[in-house]
Amino acid sequence: MKRFKVPAVCFLWLFFLGVCGAADLPKHPRELHPAVSPGTPGDGPLLIFVSFSLPGTSLRRILREAARTDAVLVLRGLVEASLPRTAERLRELLERARPELPVAGEPAWVIDPFAYRRFAVTGAPLFVLCLEPLATCHEERCPAPRHVRLAGDLHLDEVLKQFAAIPEARSRALVLRRRLERSP
Repeated sequence: MKRFKVPAVCFLWLFFLGVCGAADLPKHPRELHPAVSPGTPGDGPLLIFVSFSLPGTSLRRILREAARTDAVLVLRGLVEASLPRTAERLRELLERARPELPVAGEPAWVIDPFAYRRFAVTGAPLFVLCLEPLATCHEERCPAPRHVRLAGDLHLDEVLKQFAAIPEARSRALVLRRRLERSP
């Protein structure tokens, strides 16, 4: 399993929840720095803004596709303002999705209300492909990097096809599509 070891700055990484007693969450601190996307250095990340209010089948599909492309799933906040409740919901989701996940494992999750403001997210799911690295943000109002976005309960392959039609996003979107197609 790949591990990304970079300081977590202003984000709460759900992979630390293993120390809170959520039984099946990974026990290692799998971190993904917002300024570094797995794969080619300097590429911006693929962010998928999600909510636990999405239908279960949609959320599991998004989770599978995110795992295959190293996308980062972004939640706005805690479930019922509770870290243990959020960990429990994530554990339940991962249990249901685990048989369908790629060998590489689960995708990275992050709780970041600032990202929702930064990218003006009004609904989920929202797919955002950053065209440049995502700078660390310590303030409530941070500028969004250049990016392309698409909202809707869509398959990631369709989203990446749409992104590939945009000249600025074409090469990055094609790399992610190949990764999605190659993964079991």
